[in-house]
Amino acid sequence: MKKIRSFFRSPLATGLLFVLAAGLLIAGGIGSTRAALTAFSENRVYEVELRHIGIDLVENGESVGKDGLLFEKLLGSDEEIKLGKEYPEVLHVVNNGSVDAFVRVTLYRYW
Repeated sequence: MKKIRSFFRSPLATGLLFVLAAGLLIAGGIGSTRAALTAFSENRVYEVELRHIGIDLVENGESVGKDGLLFEKLLGSDEEIKLGKEYPEVLHVVNNGSVDAFVRVTLYRYW
């Protein structure tokens, strides 16, 4: 115990404690300065452009729409489908988005 008391009364201990206190004071000042600069720095505005990826199914020159129901406009209002009669059917896929797109279309023909 005497050695510890004598060490803290020596000029070496006083110098070490002074250096430690100065280091803590400097570290606290730097940390608070960085926090203030971060809090009060100017706002930056970044512009992000969103792209639209969209395709549309077109049947005989008219868009089918979101439902995707085909053959609805193939017949007249009071006409019925007859066997052996040919009905013109032209299908297209149109890119209506703002990005080039590769579209794979698979057609299944069944009754």
